[in-house]
Amino acid sequence: MGRKEILDILEQVKEKTTVIFSTHILSDVERICDSVAILHNGTIIQDGKLEELKTRHMVDALFLELRRPEDMQGLLGELKGLQVTQQDNVSLVIHAQNIDEVQHRLMRSLARSRTAVEKLEIQEPSLENLFMEAVK
Repeated sequence: MGRKEILDILEQVKEKTTVIFSTHILSDVERICDSVAILHNGTIIQDGKLEELKTRHMVDALFLELRRPEDMQGLLGELKGLQVTQQDNVSLVIHAQNIDEVQHRLMRSLARSRTAVEKLEIQEPSLENLFMEAVK
């Protein structure tokens, strides 16, 4: 409750004054801040307007959850050459600059193999993704 109250106050005063906000809760940063600086080992590794950083440095992601775990191996073979992170035995995330093209390729592959899909969603870039990309 207290955190929400503080965030509400910061959101109100940010139009009238400069607020320096230091936190590891990146969703709060996205809610409050216009400009950000990302520190890693005491050094600024990214800084600028939040929207510019998102546009310039981050890629969209496609989340896919399959209905049957046995379909995963075949699908991974179809997705060679893409940046794929397997979450567990039924879900994965594909990161790409050209998410529409990847989505079309994925849909063709799923239809061809008659793979049952539980969930498919495009995940918009987040500050957390940018942070993870920047500190690698």
